[in-house]
Amino acid sequence: MGRHSGLATIALDDEGYIKTCSLACEMLFGYRHTELLGCHVSLLLPKLEGVALIIGNEINPRLKYLCHCAIPFLARRRDGGVFSGEVFFNRLNNTDTGVQVIVRNAGMMPS
Repeated sequence: MGRHSGLATIALDDEGYIKTCSLACEMLFGYRHTELLGCHVSLLLPKLEGVALIIGNEINPRLKYLCHCAIPFLARRRDGGVFSGEVFFNRLNNTDTGVQVIVRNAGMMPS
C-alpha cells in the first residue's frame, strides 16, 4: 500500500485499548475497524507496549515530549510492513474514550 496522506485518528480508553478509529486509520494500517476494537494500541504502535498513557489524569509527560520534538514512532501495518509515524496524543474529557491518538505516515522504514 502506498502512502496515505490522511491523519488516522484512534480513540482509546485510559489503558490504551482502542474504542474507535477513523477510516484513515483502516487505510493506513490495513485493519478493519471491527478488528481493532478492544485491541491495545501497541498492536499499531509497538513502542507503546507497557507504557502508561495517562499519569495523574494527564497524558504521560514523556509521550508529550516525544511528540513535541517530532520523534518518529515505529508504526506496524497488518501485513507486517512498518513505517515511520508522526504521533500526537490528546486528552479527552470523556469517561469511555480518554485519549485521542493522531498518526500521520511520515515515510517507510527500511526492512
